[in-house]
Amino acid sequence: MGIYKIIGIRKLSLQIAELIHWIRIYQLKKGLKIFIALLQPRIEKKVSFAKNIPIYLRNNFSDIAIFKQVFLEQQYHLSPFPINNATKIIDAGANIGLAALYFANKFNEAEIISIEPEENNFQQLLKNTQSLSRIHCEYAAIWGKENNVSIQNPNSLAASFIVAENNIAINGKTIPAITINSLLKKYNWTEIDIVKIDIEGAEKEVFANERAAEWLSKTKLLIIELHDNYTADCSKTFFKALENFNYSATFHHENIFIHFNH
Repeated sequence: MGIYKIIGIRKLSLQIAELIHWIRIYQLKKGLKIFIALLQPRIEKKVSFAKNIPIYLRNNFSDIAIFKQVFLEQQYHLSPFPINNATKIIDAGANIGLAALYFANKFNEAEIISIEPEENNFQQLLKNTQSLSRIHCEYAAIWGKENNVSIQNPNSLAASFIVAENNIAINGKTIPAITINSLLKKYNWTEIDIVKIDIEGAEKEVFANERAAEWLSKTKLLIIELHDNYTADCSKTFFKALENFNYSATFHHENIFIHFNH
């Protein structure tokens, strides 16, 4: 058997396994519909299954991979820390809005703030969430203090953009940097049910700021992906910020789930 035939059989086997997984989670009709939509060789793929809300995926590796992480692997599934009725959610590093849509589908009354600093991702975020007025989109970067930042690797994959301050702006463009405390003030929130953070190393700046304790004290569940591979001491800085809190933690896929016992 030739190597190309072997590769072809392996690819087919993986596709069949994926189809079965989609059907197991979303039943036959929806699972098959999602699987077929993802196979379409289009510039933009349209998937509609969660409450008939259309989801638009650019035909690139990042969008499709994240879609599968969120809706197939269910990396934001809340077990073993279930929340029955989340009404306030912050999605820091929203990308094109897939996590926000996952939470919006799970929690019918949830108000969600989605923050994304990369312009093309942000436009796709707006498109994906336009039918849900309870998702508020902020073109900004979550940071340790209010400032301006810029994307340092504009040619990277759509899910791997890194921001930094006090650097020359790429293509002359800067992005507003905001804090979670400032978002709470803007939207008049006094507590947060879920904070999801996936910001490619900027979490070090967020948790290095002593005022992080203010919003952490108002948070029930924190879901975070740490990026020591991008920024040294991310994990060390993060866990130091939690020292004065009583919490339980577990790992799920790439994320750490922190449930606070306030």
